[in-house]
Amino acid sequence: MVQWLGYRDSSEEAPVRLRGQYRKALSSLHQLASFQPPQQVQIPSQGTIEHHRALIQLASCHYALGEYRLACEKVLEVVSGLVPQAPSPSRTGDEVVKTRTKSRKGSDLRLLPCTSKAVMPFCLQLMLACFKLRAFTENRDDLALGHVVVLLQHDWPQGETLFLKAVDKICQQGSFQYENFFNYVTNIDMLEEFAYLRTTEGGKVQLELLPNQGILIKNPSPALGLVSQEFNTLLLPGVQTTERHHTVTRGITKGVKEDFRLAMERQVSRCGENLLTVLHRFCINEKIILVQSLP
Repeated sequence: MVQWLGYRDSSEEAPVRLRGQYRKALSSLHQLASFQPPQQVQIPSQGTIEHHRALIQLASCHYALGEYRLACEKVLEVVSGLVPQAPSPSRTGDEVVKTRTKSRKGSDLRLLPCTSKAVMPFCLQLMLACFKLRAFTENRDDLALGHVVVLLQHDWPQGETLFLKAVDKICQQGSFQYENFFNYVTNIDMLEEFAYLRTTEGGKVQLELLPNQGILIKNPSPALGLVSQEFNTLLLPGVQTTERHHTVTRGITKGVKEDFRLAMERQVSRCGENLLTVLHRFCINEKIILVQSLP
């Protein structure tokens, strides 16, 4: 479903022929998608499922052709028709290994059931694949980099290495602007890292993360005052999220501006929110800016 790579050809004409297959597939899929209009219902009908299937395949073809904006448009159209599911228990290590070893070396074929539970993660991963190509170029693109940070929350901590790469890029820049940060970033590890960047030890990176119309710093709970104390304790591996809510403190020191401190305190209280709901809201509310961020 991702790339439909059914064969390999070492000849010079192979990329051209493969691209031609994607173009041919796009033509057929556009016709299929036009015959299956989406239906706004809680329980998807067969027509809705087939429409989503066609859109996902369209997005996959556009991505394979390097048409990332079109791929993102199709993915967001799918997400708009989904209802976020409650998070399921994490799979065991054995299950993950079994899933990963099914595909042959060099292939990228994934077979997924066309359900909200399976489709939503796929859409988020495809969006991440589009934005990370833009975020880590030599040219600075804070917007794309911010989108990557938001999307990396899904399937955490698998994306931790890429997140640390994003942090390194921000440190090299010396500043970072992403005003939607406090609307959609609720991962406790990410919050800690960004709080640390504001400190002297973290490099005093200039962060512009507060939205123009912030609702996050209104009426902070007195119970969150613990977070504003100056702690030097780093997060210990294996500590549960509920036990770590007031350990996001490396950057919440008296050297940090009050508005940032209050926003971070408020954000810590959101760490228990359903992440898929947060990311679904991100896709819906920021649809226009997400599409415009891609070439």
